[in-house]
Amino acid sequence: MAMTVEMPNAMRTFLITTSRDEAITMSATCEWEVRKLFASTFPRKRISTVHEYPQDILKVSGSFQ
Repeated sequence: MAMTVEMPNAMRTFLITTSRDEAITMSATCEWEVRKLFASTFPRKRISTVHEYPQDILKVSGSFQ
């Protein structure tokens, strides 16, 4: 039985789309931080949407196929 532990300061992954329909993923502790990071990394681009990836998608499997 797997136990989930909440980690509020853990890095989370966000999908950012720009006004030109570009898709960029970035990691930060919260949406506000990822917005700041995006603005400093891509000063000429504009954010259209920001979505956090669900943690279930990002889990790495323990087996190789």
